[in-house]
Amino acid sequence: MITSFQMIETIPLWTVNVHKIHVKEWPLIKDKFLSIIPWDKINQRKNKSARGQITDEEYEMTWTDYFIQGAENSDAYVMTNFGINLQTPVKSISTSAQYEPIFLAMISPYLREFLKISDYKFSEIGRVWTQRYSKGDYHAPHDHGPEGFACVFYAELDPEEHDPTEFMQPWIPHTGSRDMGCPDNVVEGDLVIFPINLFHMAPPHNSDKYRTIISFNLT
Repeated sequence: MITSFQMIETIPLWTVNVHKIHVKEWPLIKDKFLSIIPWDKINQRKNKSARGQITDEEYEMTWTDYFIQGAENSDAYVMTNFGINLQTPVKSISTSAQYEPIFLAMISPYLREFLKISDYKFSEIGRVWTQRYSKGDYHAPHDHGPEGFACVFYAELDPEEHDPTEFMQPWIPHTGSRDMGCPDNVVEGDLVIFPINLFHMAPPHNSDKYRTIISFNLT
């Protein structure tokens, strides 16, 4: 006798892949690296030139140089099979001029290996920006564009007190509501790579410790 359970076949048609890479060099350079970021200059609450359109004056992220660098800046470094070409001519951005080349040199070998297995052959690395969250801060759901990968590097993250980036299910399922999810066991020094058009957010930050990320896109 065939049971109803045996007659039903479940076929998963699509999946969304999020990739996680641990950058082992981060503890060696962390303190010096964070010390060269001009935190006062990129404080959105104190410096109006650092601002985009803040809709929640009290609680949106305190520090970012995303808008200082030109937000959707078309400048990009060339990516080759050997890694990031750090000699690519790009315009100088005052807030990231010191930390961007150090960061890109550190992650270049990891992106070179990711390119080998990626089903999307990216050829450019967009400009790097940083964001730091203090208690009460958050970043509302958003995406980074139509094609490629977005990347988040966790420069300061305490798994006991901080939540990593949350991702929104990209389609409305039969249950009628989208789920939110995040990769398991994200730790400081992890680089998370995900589809650039996948909506994501930084949930409300409830810790007295800073949560700091560095972000960029692969196209």
